[in-house]
Amino acid sequence: MAEPTAEATTEPEAEPQAFHAGFEAENQGFVENKGWKSNDALLASYRSLEKVLGLPEDRILAMPDDPSAEGAMDAVYSRLGRPDSAEGYTKAVGDDFQDDAFAKIAATAFGAGVTDAQFKVMQESMNGIAGGVVEAQEAAAAAAFDQWKGANETGFQNAAALMANVGVSEDQLAEILAGDKVQIYDLLATVAKRSAEGRTVEGKPQGDTFAMSPEAAKAEITKKLGDLTFMGRYTNPVASVRAVAIKEMEDLQKTATGGKQ
Repeated sequence: MAEPTAEATTEPEAEPQAFHAGFEAENQGFVENKGWKSNDALLASYRSLEKVLGLPEDRILAMPDDPSAEGAMDAVYSRLGRPDSAEGYTKAVGDDFQDDAFAKIAATAFGAGVTDAQFKVMQESMNGIAGGVVEAQEAAAAAAFDQWKGANETGFQNAAALMANVGVSEDQLAEILAGDKVQIYDLLATVAKRSAEGRTVEGKPQGDTFAMSPEAAKAEITKKLGDLTFMGRYTNPVASVRAVAIKEMEDLQKTATGGKQ
């Protein structure tokens, strides 16, 4: 009969120790706080430190303890390229940009620590955006005018005749529409002066007649026939007064019949 044999027993393997297990307690805590998991990680961190310490002093930028404190970031901004004052920024928006407006924008940029190079890029971008907006507005305005003119030829001719009568160009009219108060009152003064000089009779310029459709001319004839003031001039015993009224009626009749007498 065979003798019983004892069963073999195996000892559990011990868990491997952390790489810093042999360090002093204080150093172990430092390693754990840094998050280093191996000797390689510790060595890589040390090598990075040597690279930084090996840089020249003028390439090292020290951050303040409290960046939010007033003036705390001034030295940093200066090192990065911010001018010494808001007046030191380069103006790249064009000479027609208002100096007061530029000064306010520059002051804001200075307070935010924007460098001169960054501020120039911002201005150039703003120029491009503004130019695109103006071009789009001008194109839309031109298209709208062409559409109106095509649908209102008589109105356009009347407006052109009035502008010619008072001596206003399209550029001057644009300034008036832009709100130039001097131009507005200058136009009104010119209209008043021409009216006082007798350049108009019942709203109709002498010499340069407004364009009028046949239908409008027929309506005007009917209106004048019922106008006692006009009929008084039309039948006035003074030939010179009567001649003007007769000429007005003849012109209207010619327009109403499409130029046929």
